[in-house]
Amino acid sequence: MAVKKFSARYLHFLIGRSLTRASPALRRAMPFYETVTPLVEIGRAEHWRETQGLTLDAWEAAFAKTLPDTPPAEITRDVALIALDDVAILGPTGAVVDERRETVLAIRGARDFPTYHDFRTVPSRLVTKPPANYFNMVGSYRGHQHFFHFLFDRLPRLYYLLNHFALGKEKLTIVTNDDLPNFQREIYAALQRRHPNISYEAIPQNARWRLSRLYTIDDYQPIKRTWASLEATNFLRALVLEGLGVAQRAPAKRLYVTR
Repeated sequence: MAVKKFSARYLHFLIGRSLTRASPALRRAMPFYETVTPLVEIGRAEHWRETQGLTLDAWEAAFAKTLPDTPPAEITRDVALIALDDVAILGPTGAVVDERRETVLAIRGARDFPTYHDFRTVPSRLVTKPPANYFNMVGSYRGHQHFFHFLFDRLPRLYYLLNHFALGKEKLTIVTNDDLPNFQREIYAALQRRHPNISYEAIPQNARWRLSRLYTIDDYQPIKRTWASLEATNFLRALVLEGLGVAQRAPAKRLYVTR
């Protein structure tokens, strides 16, 4: 399993976990928890459910047959907007934790044990933030800069929030990483021009923020996120092109580039 293979990151994770087990004082400065709890079990969830039929043209159908998992004729999504009280975001990794219960809070389908994606051997300064409607867009350590994961794993959260939940019309503070690549900054700026009710605040990598209220989206679907709805795809496409300053016009041909 990738998260348990021997590597420098996994070795640091094991060392940090062992040290914090032995020292409560170190554990307070550098949290390492042993359990994972689904977000939907801790927070209050409001659900949006949708069903998408897959209609493939001849080329797409032929391509689908080459995939390890053939897509179904219909996809059902259960998108949950979850309100969390008195939780913390870890700046070094982006993990959301409940410090009272000493557990990591995870989306449905995530691993049921903590990994080096959740904790790093880096002390973090605890900051209690003033009350506000915070929405979580913090990604995992370093992986948050990846274009693919940003586009398919995290940006759809804002599509559902702003288009299908009443909270999307209220004043919101979007929490992001502090070292965003330029393409993300440009896309976020385009989003703010469309939705002036949102603002952004970046969490430093050496801090952890305790928030009295944090909202997050758990947009679970049973197959890969690249099979997105047409509405979500159009939202993402227009937002990315606007953010990057690319003129929208019908393409003369399609060019598919793998990861």
